[in-house]
Amino acid sequence: MNTGLLFTVSGELANSIFFKDLYAPLKSIVVEKYTEFATTDTFKDVFKEVMSDSFAESYTSMTDLIGGFEQITEGGVPKISERMEGYKKFVENFNYANSFVVTRNAIEDNKISGAINGLTLMMRNYWLSRNHEAGAFLVNAVNGTSTYKGKPMDITSADGLAVFHTAHTSKVEGVGTQSNKYAGDSTEQGNGIYFSSDLLAKAETIMQNIKDDNGEIAGISPDTIIIPNDAVLKKQVFGVLGADKVPETSVNAFNYLVGRYNVIVSQELNALAASHTFFLLDSNYNSVVDGLIYQNRENLRVRAYSEEKTENIVFAGADRHCYSAIDWREIMAFNVTGGTALN
Repeated sequence: MNTGLLFTVSGELANSIFFKDLYAPLKSIVVEKYTEFATTDTFKDVFKEVMSDSFAESYTSMTDLIGGFEQITEGGVPKISERMEGYKKFVENFNYANSFVVTRNAIEDNKISGAINGLTLMMRNYWLSRNHEAGAFLVNAVNGTSTYKGKPMDITSADGLAVFHTAHTSKVEGVGTQSNKYAGDSTEQGNGIYFSSDLLAKAETIMQNIKDDNGEIAGISPDTIIIPNDAVLKKQVFGVLGADKVPETSVNAFNYLVGRYNVIVSQELNALAASHTFFLLDSNYNSVVDGLIYQNRENLRVRAYSEEKTENIVFAGADRHCYSAIDWREIMAFNVTGGTALN
């Protein structure tokens, strides 16, 4: 995580008698609370942080080395593998901001509790807002919704389709469409089961068989399960992963699922709780490619300045970023109505 938080004050405040002694303690509070609440970032291991140095960034995927490594004779010349340009995507950064006011009288009277409390709440609100947005991106990408709090939200991957789609395309001719949006097991669902060892075996097998743009196995290996704060799913997921025998039975045998998956539970996905939707993620693949990304143009900055008319002190926080997706292969959704049927 990038922690380049910036805390500044206006020149007028920096030189004022009543404020200059408050700069150090207030900055300390900002840094401390920013770091403390950063631990609540549920999606830090879901979205890869990518630094940006412009108002937007262009991403172009490239195919893997066509043909891979091949046997050659002793002293032979290796074939020069081709790489083809894939889809392009343009990701724009957006401004996010919030502020609060502390009266001049409170500052002059050295009553800084209002400032300390406000800055603490601002840091908490910043990370809550980040979680809200990241969760909304995944929910919207499943449901096909392209707005968030009344503003447009781009839920597409580089192929122009929603991140979760039943017919993702490849730019290379001859490679068939692929899905990362699946239904569940209707028989199990009829019995109130939305996650089982059988379902997980099917789900991870489908994901492991995903192909790259060349039509070759992409090497996906899911290691993370993401679920809403759903009591039914929590009980079934942890029951399967934590069983000391064959999951869901009393048969004495090794549970091959123990220790293979990290589980992320988030209230921000609760819009998917009714359908008991869950996700499989390959965090290693996502860290190598540009899959789910948090594009960071400007770290959070907090500035204190004096209002001209009232001389009250304004504490304003702002950053520039965007949650987006380029590739789609790193994540799959299951138990989705209208998703591809599980074989």
